[in-house]
Amino acid sequence: MRIRSLSAACCLSILALAACGKDDPTGPKNEEITGTWNATKVEYVGKTSAVTVDLIAEGATATLVINADNSFEYVLTPSGGVQEVTGGTWELDSELFRATPSGMSWSWEWTVTLVTGTLTLAGAGAEYDCDHDGTPEDAVWNLVLTR
Repeated sequence: MRIRSLSAACCLSILALAACGKDDPTGPKNEEITGTWNATKVEYVGKTSAVTVDLIAEGATATLVINADNSFEYVLTPSGGVQEVTGGTWELDSELFRATPSGMSWSWEWTVTLVTGTLTLAGAGAEYDCDHDGTPEDAVWNLVLTR
């Protein structure tokens, strides 16, 4: 009887410890991120060159509109360049924001955080000419946005 009670107590302790270590991810909710966001940082970090480029620091402007109907529009105007508009659909899965451009079979995926009115999208895979040699390279794309 004592062995059975001890076994049961051990099992309950293990389950309690496992539950304590299991934090549910808590990203923002859909309604918290919908709206118009202005970029304060549009950063590309070259995966092989480790060169970092911040388009906003270089004079660009960017806006991300996240609509309640799960559509988005990203507008980037490079300094002295031509405005680029990308639209598509988005979804939010806890701490993961996924944007799929219209007509594409792939998506950008960022880790998403929302703190005091600042929306941060970090870690999407992209291509960008970080070292300005005329050839796009694999890069990490990060965005910091405010309302």
